[in-house]
Amino acid sequence: AVLGGKLRELARWLHGECGGTGRWYVDTGAVLERDLGERAGLGFTGKNTMLISERFGSGFFLGELFTTLPLPFDSRHDDDGDGDNAASTVASAAAAAA
Repeated sequence: AVLGGKLRELARWLHGECGGTGRWYVDTGAVLERDLGERAGLGFTGKNTMLISERFGSGFFLGELFTTLPLPFDSRHDDDGDGDNAASTVASAAAAAA
């Protein structure tokens, strides 16, 4: 409830200031958040199939904010070179909401 509330506030502010629309998720929806988190450099997938962070272990939530706004591409997170910046977008939104 805490992270979801912060993502909701972030989405309202972002879309109020910049336009666009979006949706936010915290462990809900059909989002492969573990894989996006790993691609964004937040940690690695352990034998327990959970994302494990060096700093937080496996005891944390991942939140996502998807938006129609054009966001700048951060090449640091394009680990496979396909130009897909979904993972960096997710990581940026999660960090901003924390």
